[in-house]
Amino acid sequence: MPLGDSITVGVNGTGVAGCRAGLLGGLHRLGHDIDFVGPIVNAFEQQGDPDHAAISGITVQGLATLLPQWVPAARPDWVLLHIGANNMYGPDHIAAPSHQRSFVESR
Repeated sequence: MPLGDSITVGVNGTGVAGCRAGLLGGLHRLGHDIDFVGPIVNAFEQQGDPDHAAISGITVQGLATLLPQWVPAARPDWVLLHIGANNMYGPDHIAAPSHQRSFVESR
C-alpha cells in the first residue's frame, strides 16, 4: 500500500504516478509480482498500478485520521510510507519531526 502525500500521488491529471511508477517497474524487473492496494484508484494513470492511499497536501495528522479505515479495508502485506513534507510549511514546521515520530510509534 503506497501511503502518503503528493509525492506518492504523483502529478494530478498527467498520468504520472509519482514515486510509485519507478518502484513498481523496478520490482517487476527484479521478478516480484506486486499489486498496489488502497482506497484511491487513479483511472487516468498511464503508468503501472493505479491503486494507492495518498492525498496531495495531506499532513501527518490528517493521514493518521484516515489510517484506521484505509489499512484494514485494503489488508496490505506491506505499507510504503512517505509523509511529512506538508508539515514543513507554516507555523507548525518545528513540530513536524515529533508528528512523524508519534505516527510511526503509534502504529
